[in-house]
Parts: sequence; C-alpha cells; structure tokens
Amino acid sequence: MSNKMTSTIKDTYDYNTQAARCNERTPPSHLSAGTYRRHSRPITILHAAEIIRGGVATAINLLATCHTKEFGAENVVCLIPARDVSEIPDFPGSIVTFRRPDRNIGSLLRFTLGFFKSVWMFDPTIVHLHSTFAGIIGRLILLILWPFRRPRVVYCPHGWAFLMDTSPIYRRIYAGIERALAPLTDAVICISEHERAQALQHGLPATKLHVIYNGVCRPDPDIHHADSPYRTSPEIIKLLYVGRFDWQKGFEVLIESLKRLQGSPIHLTAVGANIENPTPPPTLPNVTYTGWLSAKQLAPYFAHADVVVVPSRWEGFGLAAAEAMAHGRAVVASRVCSLPELVIDGTTGLLFEKENDAQLAALLRDTPRERWQEMGKAGRVRYEQHFTAEDYQAATNDLYRKIVG
Repeated sequence: MSNKMTSTIKDTYDYNTQAARCNERTPPSHLSAGTYRRHSRPITILHAAEIIRGGVATAINLLATCHTKEFGAENVVCLIPARDVSEIPDFPGSIVTFRRPDRNIGSLLRFTLGFFKSVWMFDPTIVHLHSTFAGIIGRLILLILWPFRRPRVVYCPHGWAFLMDTSPIYRRIYAGIERALAPLTDAVICISEHERAQALQHGLPATKLHVIYNGVCRPDPDIHHADSPYRTSPEIIKLLYVGRFDWQKGFEVLIESLKRLQGSPIHLTAVGANIENPTPPPTLPNVTYTGWLSAKQLAPYFAHADVVVVPSRWEGFGLAAAEAMAHGRAVVASRVCSLPELVIDGTTGLLFEKENDAQLAALLRDTPRERWQEMGKAGRVRYEQHFTAEDYQAATNDLYRKIVG
C-alpha cells in the first residue's frame, strides 16, 4: 500500500485540529512495533470515520500520528472523507478517502465500500471506529468479513447518539442498535464517566466500557507573550466562545445573556459559524464574530481571553473546555453531561443550569477578573492531571495492548 493514497487538501479548519500541533512533541507510547505480532507480522491499525470534524479530528490526529511513530507509516491507515483530509494535515501514513458532500445514502454507501476494501486489502490487527455511523456500518461489515478478516474492534462513539436532545423513539432505537452491536466489539471507549454511566443504564456490557478522556496538546508557552488579538480596552472582560452556532451548542443562550449584559464591561468574541442554519447570527455591540479560524490563528484568542464559555445543551466531552484549561483560562459551562467532570464548579470555573441565560449573565457580570484568573490557574493544574495528549495516547495504547493480548 502506498505511503499516501491521496494528496492533502489545504483549506481552513476549525480549532479542534489543534492536535496536529503536538506531532513533534508526542513522546513514545506504551506500545512498540515488536511487542505484538499476529502471524509474525507487526501490529497494523485502521482508523475509520464517516466524518472527522471537532473532537473526532483531534482524536485521529493524536492517535494516528502516535501510531505511525510506533509502528511505521506503512502500518497505519485512515479512512476518511476526501473533503476532510485537511483535518489531519501532518499525518504521514496512508489515507483512503471517499466522497462525502453531505450525510446521505450515497455518502454512507461510499463509506461502506471504502471500509470493506480497506479491511480486505490492509488486513489490520486493530480497527478503530470513530463515531456512530462508522461504528454501525463498520461492525456490520466486519461481521460479514468474519470468516476472512478478524481484527480486534475498538469503537468510540465520541458522544452517544442516544444522549442527543432528540425524540425518545430515536433514542431507544440508537440504544438498541448499540446493544445489538456490542458483542461485535472488543472495547468501547467512553470519553467521560457520564458516558459510561449512561451506557450502563442503556444496557451495554460493563466489561467492554473503558473511560478515556480526550486529550489536547500543550500550548506553545510563548503564545501568552504574543500580541493579543482582542481590540477591547483593558478593563473589558474578554469572553470567548468556540464552536458551531447551533442548537446543541446552546449559542443562542449565550447571545441572550449578552443582551442582558449590554452596558457592562464585558465583550464576547465568537469563533465559528452557523452550520445547519444559514441565517447570520444577531448583531450586538458587545459581540464580535470572527468566522472559523485555524488552530494557529485561534491559539492567541484562548491565551488572552479571561473566560471561555461552553453553553451546550449536551456534550460528549467538551473539548473547548479542555483547550481553555490547557491555556490556563477559566470556563463557564452548562451543568450537563460530561462538562461537570471537566469544570469543577467554583474551582476551575463556574456552572450554570442548561438554557438559563439569566443565571449565565449574572455569573459573568458578578465575577471579578481576579477570580477568573484564580480559577484559570486551577484549570491548568487539572488539565495536566487529566487531559493531556500524552495521557490520552498512553491510555488508548494500553487498551490496545489489553485487547490484542
């Protein structure tokens, strides 16, 4: 198999591709190419994703790059949409792509065919499936291929579909699918304790559930000495939001709180855009929109913010909060899903009740800058204890070692 099965497409990508920044700083993992052999050949890994944006892009960047260093670029393959190749710009292994203009039947069929061919040709030791649709399709294809190809199967939903804010019927269907496919899986990675607890409540087997927090790379220490990208006066509290402007992320809750804060010395910089809704976000005097930024462009915004706000209605993990803590920034987040595991209320940041824009506005208005700074320092300590890229890579490799035997 060629070292590159497709050329890298260069375009702008969102902040979650920050994982590529730490490629040169990733230490050796717990695995080595000579440790595990199946039929006298080195361990080989196939990462497969139906879409790679956000946390999935970060995970694949961190893991695939780590694995190419340990096992050789020829032993690691990524199957991803052609349009998302720019999300893993520095990956030195082989990339297999499929056309995915949108999530539709045609795109899912092309992923299915690409996955079948990749497993058949590459014959991987481990298949690591990322997100729900890849997890469903991939495990069904591996069932068909079972007489001929028998890789170990690792599956990470990156946020359970049955936890989404959708109809109860759909949630029951998703949970039933996950229960049915669990016997075809060697290990399921839950990205928070909340995810594991919910999986147990929905009937997934405890022996296959493993909690591994997502990791983010340490920022360049010089970034805090660089010029601030903010153009507000020094007395203004600088809020930062990073992500999609959609229902799940609770962006309109944050906007409602900013309407309440007009006249206060507080200004929000919102990095991102509407994805599902083409309507532009509301214009307010205390809000600045930047559009999507590259990881390099975004880093100074984290470094010079006072507070990072994560107002989500539900989250699998909450990568923006971990990124904020890596930069030593305080976080204000909604009290949902995994966010209370990242943000310790009153220590590394503050929590508010979901959709309560009045409570959010009060927290932002009444907390002095000195308090934000104290919580930011505590957040950096918590980041070093739980959310580093090195910890994420090592824990995943330990899991690989366990299932390969």
